[in-house]
Amino acid sequence: MKILFAFLFLFGTLLSKQTASAQENIPNRTETLKLLNGSWEWLETSFVSRGVAPSQKTPETTGRKVVVTFKPDNQALVFVQGKLSGTFTYKLSQQPNDYVLISFSDAMGNNPAKEFLEEGPLTVSATELYIAGGYNDAGSNQKFRKIETEKIPKTKRKKRK
Repeated sequence: MKILFAFLFLFGTLLSKQTASAQENIPNRTETLKLLNGSWEWLETSFVSRGVAPSQKTPETTGRKVVVTFKPDNQALVFVQGKLSGTFTYKLSQQPNDYVLISFSDAMGNNPAKEFLEEGPLTVSATELYIAGGYNDAGSNQKFRKIETEKIPKTKRKKRK
């Protein structure tokens, strides 16, 4: 009986440690929002569906450079070829112990930005943004790279006498 109790205790301890470490690997909304803010250059959009050959779009294949700027006030600005193409509201949501989801809307509540901004699970690091919009054969997966803002050199000021 003591051996069974010891085994169950050890099993329960290991299971709770594995569950806790799995939960630690899932980013929360606050962390994701901090990493998301800034400008992101579109790298590729890929679409894979059962029974259909995979397709991929890139700035090279489309001839378009797309940059998305995520602002802290939940606004996403889409620039195509350096010109503002649209302003959208984005929303981050998350169920407990699940991935952060992103969705977009315009003033009418629609997502006309689908060509440039998919909705779905979001993975963000300091340098890469990935939107997995291609789940359930409905949508595309998009990859972006963080654009570092150039530091403006400080000019030396002359001291006044």
